[in-house]
Amino acid sequence: MQFLLLAICSTQLTLAQDCGMAPTPVFAVICEQLQRWDVATRRLLRLGPSAGPQTMPPGIPFEMQGLWQPEFNNNQVQQPVPRSPYSCMDLSCLCQFLNGQISPDGACFLNSGQRLTQVVRKEYRRLTDDERSRFHDALNQLKQNGEYHNFARIHTQMSDSGGAHSGPAFLPWHREFTKRLEIALRMIDPEVALPYWDSVLDRNLPDARDSVLWTSEFFGESDSAGNVINGPYANWRTLEGRSTIQRHLARQGSLLTEDQLNTFYQKSNIASVLAHTTPAPNCPFRLDFTALEYVHGNVHFWVGGDMLEQSTSANDPTFYLHHSFVDLIWEQWRQQRQSRWERENDFPEDIAVCSNEQHFRDSEMRPFDGIRNFHGLSNTYTDELYTFEPRPSCANDEQDCRSDYLFCDRSHGRPKCVSKVKLGGRCDGFERENICYDGICRNGRCVESRSSVTATPAKSKTTRRPAPRRKKPAAAFNNCFNEHPCCASWAAKGECSKNPRFMNKQCQPSCNKCRPSFDVSK
Repeated sequence: MQFLLLAICSTQLTLAQDCGMAPTPVFAVICEQLQRWDVATRRLLRLGPSAGPQTMPPGIPFEMQGLWQPEFNNNQVQQPVPRSPYSCMDLSCLCQFLNGQISPDGACFLNSGQRLTQVVRKEYRRLTDDERSRFHDALNQLKQNGEYHNFARIHTQMSDSGGAHSGPAFLPWHREFTKRLEIALRMIDPEVALPYWDSVLDRNLPDARDSVLWTSEFFGESDSAGNVINGPYANWRTLEGRSTIQRHLARQGSLLTEDQLNTFYQKSNIASVLAHTTPAPNCPFRLDFTALEYVHGNVHFWVGGDMLEQSTSANDPTFYLHHSFVDLIWEQWRQQRQSRWERENDFPEDIAVCSNEQHFRDSEMRPFDGIRNFHGLSNTYTDELYTFEPRPSCANDEQDCRSDYLFCDRSHGRPKCVSKVKLGGRCDGFERENICYDGICRNGRCVESRSSVTATPAKSKTTRRPAPRRKKPAAAFNNCFNEHPCCASWAAKGECSKNPRFMNKQCQPSCNKCRPSFDVSK
């Protein structure tokens, strides 16, 4: 059997374009990763229903079960009626899951009295001390209650998430995925947004590993074995059972560059943006290593460790902040290059020799029930739920890029924001700049300045032990929802025992499999 599977994979891999054409060895490995994902997905699609039992709702005759599909309209971007907060596409929907009240003017007010608003995704280093602390707290609560592992598990399963990689659905799929993670955070603290990591800010340093980002105040530091040993994500047990997240910074790959982003922004064809990244030789579109799916993979390799493989990358919170930035890049292209109508309707042609059918426009965006790939094009994401603060930038008269953790580099071409460097890190070539966080540049290294030891600054820069303003968080969130409006009536008819495969997945509260954190009768 193993020989047969290897033979199938080998046969399919020969159909894809040659990864040996890649511009770098890392791009070649990324190419091979994407092809393996595509091969496995195509194999599962060929097996069809026999690949695993299907879950069908009660009351559908056996002979018609293969015809059942969740309700949706192919000709509209409107998504199905939400059954959980993760499916919400506006604040009024999210309001009900947060037990809020809608006022006559349509605003949502929570029990705390605060108004529920669209959140702003900022660059990680642009968060205030309070915002960063609350983001870390919410993420750690997700980790402790197991929901973070549920998200990580989704990203590992090509059988359920075939459109996540290797084709045009890559960007819409990850937009929906990160939106759901952000909603999970908001169910804990409604004001928390998912920040983005602009890795261009680190690329221009003498050594990006010395960025303040890799300290206990942000992503945390790693020991010689790659284990994350401090910071908000220290001692996070992984989905595979390891006691820590692992990283191996800068062993391979590279961070994003401004040139790479500009190349992407210049693309004019939707098929080069929502790109076919595993095309067969007879596909009319050639393999394009400037596609965002390829370029973003370089950052995965630069971080290394868990981020290196698709099956483990979501163990590391850097994954979500990196993909939040990828989403920003895509949204900037959409705003610059497309009309509002085009943003919601343009999608590459469905061509089987270019991408498997999980990447077709109308295919289900698995495993998100009732959602199709074209739903990920909706303007509603950034109209209603979140928006992006512009990337940090500076002019000649600005010094700090509006962050204690960034500085304006005026010594190397046009002024640009760059990450500050931690103590002990390299600062050579930046001696005239305020590059060192809580220190000064001396002999090419950041060292603690005498003034930083003896003086009390007017404006505190440290957040190692922040004491932010605390707001009462939302009720504990445990991801317990009825996914169908008929769940209660089905349960009353005994379907929880008659049809457990469907009911235990779609109707957990009605089958007493979990206790919801809100009134499911609303």
